[in-house]
Amino acid sequence: MVCGPTYYRGYPAALGAGGDPTLIAGWISEASAVKKNAQARLGMTDSPPQRTTADQLDTIPEAFNDQLKFLRGADPRDKAEL
Repeated sequence: MVCGPTYYRGYPAALGAGGDPTLIAGWISEASAVKKNAQARLGMTDSPPQRTTADQLDTIPEAFNDQLKFLRGADPRDKAEL
């Protein structure tokens, strides 16, 4: 479902054609909820992004080290496929 400006353009036309305002308001509300939910799932919020903490930054090299240890111990044929 596309929830951009183009998606909402049909509502005034539906109202102008005699559509039920209550029903159309429900559509708008539903589309807005879908859009808000999708934005939240994608991490797109109205609040400004938070700064990365020192603890979060410390976990990055640890994660890479764990991956490197795993790769060092991997079967050479599996490494070749990568």
